[in-house]
Amino acid sequence: FADGSFDCVVSVTLLQNMPDPRRTVAEMKRVVRPGGLVIVTTLRKKHSLRELLGIVRSAGLLVRESGEIGEDVYCVCERPHHNG
Repeated sequence: FADGSFDCVVSVTLLQNMPDPRRTVAEMKRVVRPGGLVIVTTLRKKHSLRELLGIVRSAGLLVRESGEIGEDVYCVCERPHHNG
């Protein structure tokens, strides 16, 4: 997909199955428009909330909300309007 193709990208328990979660989240950021949302959940037994937050922040996403639900951790992130 082209850069900025989507208003929102949602990933539900995908990251624990990916060989490079940081690259996966960076790709989510690339395809969401500036100001768009990236919503990610992953299994807590694979990634702690702290680890998930590190992954999304390393991609340059702004964390708007995060927490734990059942066996999962989640975060709601925004792609900044600048290139950061």
